[in-house]
Amino acid sequence: MRALLGIVICSSLALSFQSFASDADWQRAIDAGEKARAEGKWDKAEDAYFKAMHLAEEFPENDVRRQQSMNYLASATYARGKKEDTEALYMQALEWSRKVNGPEHPTTIYGMESLGWLLNQANEPGKAVQAEKQYRQALALREKRTGNDDPDRFRALFGLIDALRIQKKFDDALPLAKQSIEFWEKFLPAEHSDLPVFWIQLGQILEGQGKLDEADALYRKALKSDEENFGDEHPVVARDLTELARVLRAQKKDGDAKDFEKRVVAIQKKMKRER
Repeated sequence: MRALLGIVICSSLALSFQSFASDADWQRAIDAGEKARAEGKWDKAEDAYFKAMHLAEEFPENDVRRQQSMNYLASATYARGKKEDTEALYMQALEWSRKVNGPEHPTTIYGMESLGWLLNQANEPGKAVQAEKQYRQALALREKRTGNDDPDRFRALFGLIDALRIQKKFDDALPLAKQSIEFWEKFLPAEHSDLPVFWIQLGQILEGQGKLDEADALYRKALKSDEENFGDEHPVVARDLTELARVLRAQKKDGDAKDFEKRVVAIQKKMKRER
């Protein structure tokens, strides 16, 4: 009897030690990935995160480190331009949350929005159709949980508007973009650095509808705000200049467009020197 009890105790201790060893191994892999990430060595970060995800498979199915490992690995595959791998990881993380947390859990809703964001990055109508589906599901759940005036709902709405824009559904996107700007201009201070993003989004929709003068005005408004917030040589200023130059070209104002394009090139050169 004592011998049997000793075997049971030893087995329990061995299993416990194995669990602790797995915990430590997983954390070491994550730390290695974070170190490589900070150094810009994304290939090594990917290898470390992949190891962490493999180790996490030994943890209970509902252990959050399973999803964390997928997200870490996805950040590395995205940085390395592995679009299909990243999309698969986002979907895997979303399905894990649906199964473990439930279909209406905040983490699940965030997973839908993250997948929608990734699909929009392809800037392809086919992917944008899938993104639209994810954002509409997320929005319905956010409205159910917190109502229509929650900032998180409007962050998701931004993604939906982008998905519609990419599909050239400008008429569908326009009232949503106006609703979005109305909310954010009330919610944020007038000088807030996030506001230009929403002006640019509305400008892109108006530009798509052929309303070039209105788009021009919004791009200039965004440019003025970003120059005041970040200075004349910041990457977001280059983004604004690019938008403005494009609409000026469409208006046959090639001379003005060329001046803005020169500024974009100068900012890009400066950024390369500083890397």
